[in-house]
Amino acid sequence: MSVVAKNRALGDFLLSEPANFAGREIKTVSSQTLKIGQVCTSDSSGYKVPITATGNETHTITPTGSATAGTYTITAWHKPPGAGQDGYWVTTAPIAYNAARGTDDTTAGTIRYALAQVLGAFGSVSAGDMSSATAIVIVYSGTGYASLCWPLPTLNRENLVGCTAVSVARYVAAGAPRNEIQTIIWGADATGGTFRLGFTIPAGSTGAGGVVWTDTMAWNTTDATFLSAINAALDDVLGASKVVATARSGIDTDLGIVLTFSGTGYAGIAHALVQLDTASLTSVTTATVTRTQSGGTGGNQIANNADSVCLQDISTSDTQGVFLVRGPATVNGDELYYGGAEPIVTATALATVGIIVRSEAGLHLHAH
Repeated sequence: MSVVAKNRALGDFLLSEPANFAGREIKTVSSQTLKIGQVCTSDSSGYKVPITATGNETHTITPTGSATAGTYTITAWHKPPGAGQDGYWVTTAPIAYNAARGTDDTTAGTIRYALAQVLGAFGSVSAGDMSSATAIVIVYSGTGYASLCWPLPTLNRENLVGCTAVSVARYVAAGAPRNEIQTIIWGADATGGTFRLGFTIPAGSTGAGGVVWTDTMAWNTTDATFLSAINAALDDVLGASKVVATARSGIDTDLGIVLTFSGTGYAGIAHALVQLDTASLTSVTTATVTRTQSGGTGGNQIANNADSVCLQDISTSDTQGVFLVRGPATVNGDELYYGGAEPIVTATALATVGIIVRSEAGLHLHAH
């Protein structure tokens, strides 16, 4: 027997099941409003609680080419209007090619105003101007939007002049942020000379996608002096404490360093591997960069150890609900949407323990 789960909208599962399905269990909920298809875990008292995220989702819409005339529209996902209801796609009124981002929801003619007219108090637009080809940065921080992941928006540019393409990306996913950490390893002890590091500018920053290089950094036999010179060079090119260099645990800096991406605009997001120029570093003929920890929010949402799937809408007045109970399994938080984890991501995470399997007919929640 199985429960067929089809993705009705990007916010939830639509579940159907045979009559008298034997795999269901009645479980006590912990004063929670749950949606059908919500991926849940158990609290310390054994009550079922939803897997949730922390932090605010941020999306970027990056144009190629400066717009010189015309209008565009943005289509975004609206929050659910109430418990047990789906969200839905909404499209803004036409926005002028040179509209400013706007600083409040009431100033007409701005990007933020256009979005607020269809989304309500969704949050803010922290940057963006199509006429200068700078990324529009949408921050979901309003009531009903904060601390949740959202499907990526789209931008219709068919009435824009000068803009040749648009890319959309999840700049910050909702969830507890995790900083990128990269380790640089010299193939042999450095004994002198200099080296440089190249950094790819992250999305949402001026010049995103380009590479900036530090000035040369001189090797020093004293670890503290060497690290001080490296951090000064990093600050000069990236800004104060955007990326911080430290020693590798228990290993002399003659054999490499650790870089932590922890400053504003760099923390909590993924980064391209740092580029190396070690041609002038004495005694070093090989060098590698490895990703010690990926930046982002994967696996860092609250209580991501899923052990059940809710099979009905549950209001806060209910004390019990119907659940498919299996697991546990880790759910990756990069794609959390309201009402639970996004179906395809959940399918991948839970398939290994038999909660969900994929077939040509769709997703199946198994209970046998």
